[in-house]
Amino acid sequence: MGAAFFQALQEGHRDLLNEMDLLPHAAPKGLNNVLNNRGIVSFPELGLGRSFVRQPCFLAFATQNSLQQGGGRQGLPKFVLNRFTTVYVQKLSLDDLILVYQHYHNHLTEQLQCMIAFNP
Repeated sequence: MGAAFFQALQEGHRDLLNEMDLLPHAAPKGLNNVLNNRGIVSFPELGLGRSFVRQPCFLAFATQNSLQQGGGRQGLPKFVLNRFTTVYVQKLSLDDLILVYQHYHNHLTEQLQCMIAFNP
């Protein structure tokens, strides 16, 4: 949770917490404090000396990978997971990736198609 998160929190915007399962150990507790009924979080251990208040229209989106992927991933506590609606997404196929690219661009060169196939 960085500066963009706290700005979105205070201004009532949306924020994406990418790979939430790699956040520091204290982050889930702080996130739970923000998403609970009080909507206030402070981090005295960071020496910030202030609290951050959630605006009513603030929305948090989060991603996490499966624990089997390794890389220091830790399971998130149930008290945090219960604050989110879980959506499982399967890995995109080559055809899916090409379709997404073609949505934004009119053509797909052979070289780009090879690059997409190389990076599954």
